[in-house]
Amino acid sequence: MLRPRARWIVKEIELGTADVRAAAERLADKLGIGPLLARLLVVRGQGDPEAAAEFLYAGIERLHSPFEMDGMERAVARIRTALERGERIRIYGDYDADGVCATAMWVRLLKRVGADFDFYVPHRVSEGYGLNVQAIDDAAGRGVRLILTVDTGISAVEEIEYAKALGIDVVVTDHHEPPPVLPDAWAVVDPKKPGCRYPFRHLAGVGVAWKTAQALLGEPPLEWIDLVAVGTVADVVPLIGENRILVREGLRRFGRSENAGLRALLSAAGVSPDRAVTERDLAFVLAPRINAGGRMDHADVAVRLLATDDPTEAAAAAEHLESLNRERQLVAEETLRLAAEQWLGRPYAAAVVAAGEGWNAGVLGIVAAKLLDMTRRPTFVLAIDPHTGIAKGSARSLPGFDLYRALTECADLLEEFGGHELAAGLAVRAERLPELRERLERLAGSFQPEESETPSTVAEADLVWDWDAANREWLLELEKLAPFGTDNPVPRFHFTGVRVADRRTVGKDGRHVKLVLAPDFASDDAPGKESGRISAVGFGMAESFRAVSPLSRPDLLAEWSVNEWNGRRVPEVIIRDVGVPHVQVFDWRQEALPEKLPELASSWVDAGRRQALIAFDRREAQAVAERLTGFGVSVWTADGEPVAPDDKSSLTRWEDCVDLWLYDVPPETGVLRRTLSRWRCAERLYVSFVGCTALSEFAAAWLEPAATREPFRKVYGALLNDAVVSMEELAGRCGLDETTIRWVVDVFGELGFIRLTDSGHVLRVPNPVRRNLSESAAYRNRLQLAKTAAELAGMAPERLAAVLLNWIPKRTDREERSDGFQIVHSCHTGLAAARHPV
Repeated sequence: MLRPRARWIVKEIELGTADVRAAAERLADKLGIGPLLARLLVVRGQGDPEAAAEFLYAGIERLHSPFEMDGMERAVARIRTALERGERIRIYGDYDADGVCATAMWVRLLKRVGADFDFYVPHRVSEGYGLNVQAIDDAAGRGVRLILTVDTGISAVEEIEYAKALGIDVVVTDHHEPPPVLPDAWAVVDPKKPGCRYPFRHLAGVGVAWKTAQALLGEPPLEWIDLVAVGTVADVVPLIGENRILVREGLRRFGRSENAGLRALLSAAGVSPDRAVTERDLAFVLAPRINAGGRMDHADVAVRLLATDDPTEAAAAAEHLESLNRERQLVAEETLRLAAEQWLGRPYAAAVVAAGEGWNAGVLGIVAAKLLDMTRRPTFVLAIDPHTGIAKGSARSLPGFDLYRALTECADLLEEFGGHELAAGLAVRAERLPELRERLERLAGSFQPEESETPSTVAEADLVWDWDAANREWLLELEKLAPFGTDNPVPRFHFTGVRVADRRTVGKDGRHVKLVLAPDFASDDAPGKESGRISAVGFGMAESFRAVSPLSRPDLLAEWSVNEWNGRRVPEVIIRDVGVPHVQVFDWRQEALPEKLPELASSWVDAGRRQALIAFDRREAQAVAERLTGFGVSVWTADGEPVAPDDKSSLTRWEDCVDLWLYDVPPETGVLRRTLSRWRCAERLYVSFVGCTALSEFAAAWLEPAATREPFRKVYGALLNDAVVSMEELAGRCGLDETTIRWVVDVFGELGFIRLTDSGHVLRVPNPVRRNLSESAAYRNRLQLAKTAAELAGMAPERLAAVLLNWIPKRTDREERSDGFQIVHSCHTGLAAARHPV
């Protein structure tokens, strides 16, 4: 067994697999689409043909009129008045990618209409988020009569009052959650504003700014829709409704984009100009580099990049942002390490609140997002300014826990805050941090299920993987669901009992794994076998797959993807989690395990699992016990009672362990069957059968009577009357290996042909009674052992696993305990049992 990191929920199963597939058949017939796409639409609530067609094919013509947004007419009228009068306008934006894109778009718009304007983006560290009095004073000093905010302003009640006192009108365009009291601006445009009946509430800041530009110009400004796509994806708003239309249209136009800055930024990042840009490029290539300006320097450089038409200026700015992004990565990595250390001190808290002096405020959002991914808990990361005593930071959350509402309930502790359900910013005095942490943990506790004591609790998949429906054409058709993001994630599939036809590690330090997946019923030599397979990659999952036996049939949680290489597009899946629901068998028969034993045992103990090692031969058990000093060894005798070889040994029953290691060859398969039938908590079975190959060779060469007698002739002939001979000397005289010498000596000892001295030397008995070798139990056991070894060594891995698993009890009530590493010794000869009395 291998437990996955998360509890998997498959929507198709939750809704009823038969019902989903019946509805999908009807939808596929209505829309002329493949069954896989139809099933995904059904489980995502798009089973109605009209709704599904709208989702798949809606274009710009389906956008709502910007004038449906409350305050839009008043906002546009004031902007037009400013243009007609030649008043100076200031575009006031935010320093994140959403705000930068909105600011750059309005710079382009006002430049086109010949306006008198400038733009202003506050410094993240020295000024912080939103409108501030110093910036308003600066605007007044420069003769500004109208401030147009983009992606900010909805919470600036006092600042807008101050601007009005200076004779400056303010038009707010924003998308954040409004406070209880709205600012008294000339106009407030925000789809989340109370009383606003705009049909779509989830526009990004750049989306609201674009709709305002549309209202001003009288038509959709499609030449800037690429900026809308970048800002929308960067702000992690739901990619449904209008956002989906805007991003999809923006991506379509990227190939012919006239924005010199975007082209330069893609080039600096190494993105080929021949490749189609995807939403992943927006999220993981463009957005981090645009954000790097505000995080590490000033966002002005990113605004100028996206607003310029000069390729030379754009290239220089893009290289600067590329350099800042590399610096940002190093700073973010160190801050994440420090913040994670604080979380590890409170691993079961329902919320993560981490703060530190000297942390770069520009990377806190990134760190919060990564900690959220690590912990699956609402996360708050703050930088403490030792001079002001104020801690400012960013928060990120999971769907279902509303950050803005939580911060509203903590408003009495905060200096300021703003944001929306999944992302927010806040400031608090450092001395109030403990109280804030306690309150946020209590609020999150009512949201976080009590059963969740591990970081990752639930992972959702859309469908159970269907090999019959997974042909290349239908898989590529899933691109119609793109762009993917919040509320429209990449399709996820639950693979059950999959056969891993090929597996190898790839990448730096072998951290990733590349697989070829096949249905369990497919054979490697089946005609057209490639059509029934799909390639898969697990980034950073090589370590997880080391715990998956090549003989297992794992379950996988994997995302749909398309791999583009040399102009060829091939569907593949990206593995996100892995589990094995059955007992695993690891075939280690060809491994040189005795030399690796201490290292393997140490890794087992470090893993904290309950493991046992069974050695069927007494000498093997003693040798293993000596090499594992300090691990706690239990030796089990023939009658099933434990014997402790030293004071440190544990006597925990091996039947209660989850992992079992069959170290050497059992005397016969019946002993092995009886042993495994008692294993109650089975999860992993490691099979090495040390000596199996040598014993098999012995069986092949010595089971003929003449060959069997030869070593006995050699040993008896090498013994001289009344002469004491050591084992080493005897082996040298006969040219036989130590194992064979010991076997012959044991047999001669039983038959009375020799005797052993107290020092372990061999002495020949004069004139012994003539007896047959078959009268010796050691002789018969050795031959039986060789036959057993030959049988076990000759089994193909799949056959061996099937046989062993058939002997293990089928149980679901696994007991959970925390025992240490154990060695269990089942003696199989009466002589051995006598030497280890209970």
